[in-house]
Amino acid sequence: SDFWWWQYVWLSLIIMIPYGFEMLMQAYPPLSTRIYTSENDYVQAFLNILYPISRLYTGKEMHESFSHSIVYTLFWITLMVWKLFFSYVFEVYSMVLPSLELTDDYVNYPNQSFAKMMMLLIL
Repeated sequence: SDFWWWQYVWLSLIIMIPYGFEMLMQAYPPLSTRIYTSENDYVQAFLNILYPISRLYTGKEMHESFSHSIVYTLFWITLMVWKLFFSYVFEVYSMVLPSLELTDDYVNYPNQSFAKMMMLLIL
């Protein structure tokens, strides 16, 4: 069973290579402009296979400077970090103790096996 798990992991990583490459290209916009406007047939065939909509993209030669793209990326990263932090503090953390107490009430009956109790909870 380990073989199938690792095969799944490696195949998933292979599938993610183009998306990782695109993520790196977003960090340096002139590189993406050079690749999207390349005259090489192999590069264009690769782009047409992976990103079929890229032929319709009209802003291929327009990009922001590296400093502007870094500021933009940092803005969205900090926004997501604050969102996750506040969501955890005000939504999740306040429900942890009551959830544990409810689960404790249902799971820990005296003289009952854990397996039998879990079966009853699942059904």
